[in-house]
Amino acid sequence: NTFQIGVDGYWIHHYTHPHSVDAQGHNQCPYCLPRVHNRGKPHEATSWVHVVVTFVLICGEGVTLPLYSYPLKAGQVKEGIAKLPGSEKSMILSCFAGSNYGPFVTSG
Repeated sequence: NTFQIGVDGYWIHHYTHPHSVDAQGHNQCPYCLPRVHNRGKPHEATSWVHVVVTFVLICGEGVTLPLYSYPLKAGQVKEGIAKLPGSEKSMILSCFAGSNYGPFVTSG
């Protein structure tokens, strides 16, 4: 018998506008990750998602047992990208440059 550990991410909420805002209309939810669609195009739109990272134990015959679920905070994504070496950071950002979907952004 062998066991494997798997990691996956999924979103549990999807909003077309921030669900928790301050008096100026800025997002206050630390778990809302803004996702920009069609960046730089006339029909650019932003949506917000709550992302959960899960760790599971994969047993034989397709049985999986959850080990840990971790809700991702927007600040962690921003800090993680900022800590990357220059070449890796530019590679990640350039991968999204030509796509309709930008990376998760944390401004605003």
